[in-house]
Amino acid sequence: MAALFQGIKGIIYYLDDVLISGRTEEEHNTRLVKVLDIILENGLKANMNKRKNKRFEWGEAQERSFEKLKIKMVEKPILNCFNEKLDIILTVDASNEGIGGVLLQMTDDVEKPILFLSRRFSSTEKNYSTIEREALAVKFGLEKCKEYLIGRRFILYTDHKPLVDLFKKENKELMMSPRLQRWLILGNFDFEIRFRAGKQNCLPDILSRLFKKDSANKDTVINSLEYIEEEEKLNSKVIRALKIDKREEPITFWWPNMIDGVVKFINSCDTCQRCNTRFDKTTNELQSIPARTKVWSQIGVNMCTLTEREDGYKYIAVAVDYFGKYVVAMPLKDKTAKSISKFLYLLLFTYGKAKIQINDQGREFVNEVSTNYHKLMGTMQRVTSAYHPELGRSSRKRI
Repeated sequence: MAALFQGIKGIIYYLDDVLISGRTEEEHNTRLVKVLDIILENGLKANMNKRKNKRFEWGEAQERSFEKLKIKMVEKPILNCFNEKLDIILTVDASNEGIGGVLLQMTDDVEKPILFLSRRFSSTEKNYSTIEREALAVKFGLEKCKEYLIGRRFILYTDHKPLVDLFKKENKELMMSPRLQRWLILGNFDFEIRFRAGKQNCLPDILSRLFKKDSANKDTVINSLEYIEEEEKLNSKVIRALKIDKREEPITFWWPNMIDGVVKFINSCDTCQRCNTRFDKTTNELQSIPARTKVWSQIGVNMCTLTEREDGYKYIAVAVDYFGKYVVAMPLKDKTAKSISKFLYLLLFTYGKAKIQINDQGREFVNEVSTNYHKLMGTMQRVTSAYHPELGRSSRKRI
């Protein structure tokens, strides 16, 4: 369209629409003829249904709109026009829901907004760590404002101090995860990153939280556990919902910082602390293992998990003699009953038969293969009580 109607004054075109104007009816008709000639010469067609023959009338509604427009034209706008001569500031922030940013310029020692930015996190991005979300906010802000920023020195503010410290360190690329390296190796931008406390970083913070669930559409909004305690009716309603009372229709509610609030409530609840089984369990007096007077008469067997290795070994089986404290260890690629039985036969053929073997209740020790082995060898197998690792301390200390 631009190439076809180039040089004709008084026309505005957008996609397939053309608006023709003139100061007089004669001038308008002259321009209209020129446009129609070009359409015919290029094999185009005009849609006559788009012509508007309705007479335009200036009434009270038009007058109000005109007066309002005049007022708006002389009022100071919220957004300022970009000025290449002024200092540039980009401030960004990330919440659990999204990203916010503001492009600013210093005018009369006051930060004036040029552009507001925000977007919601994807389901994947919500799982990013805090520093990754804050870094993504930086990346988002730079990409959206690149026309204003490339080729100019500017200041970038974030309220996440670890990100600022990371940028200031030498060889920072070596300290970043691959994801951060892709985002923050920013050769096209010339900026100084600075820390700005959250209280002073309000605009991007608000923009990043625009996507929170609308509490006005929820049955109940819970700001804190203290609030629940003060409101008996609300408390009972929430409890019924949490217990999923099937006799009633479950309510929905939004509870900001729910995990922190629940933890704080439980830790400060006297009844919770008294009834917690961790603080109310009773233990019988520990029975000492009778001292042995003969080597290899009683042994303790246990397992140790290794870090990942290239040779495929993942575990170490350990046996300790309760008399001489002698330790035998063997690397294993798995902890199946078959592998453990090989270890036990190694002990048998190397050191002889033990009268008593002590181990925990792991399935690698308590199984049909192990039972058959001990019956065949005449060894008494003793297992420690569940959740009492102190009973296998002798073999664990060696691990």
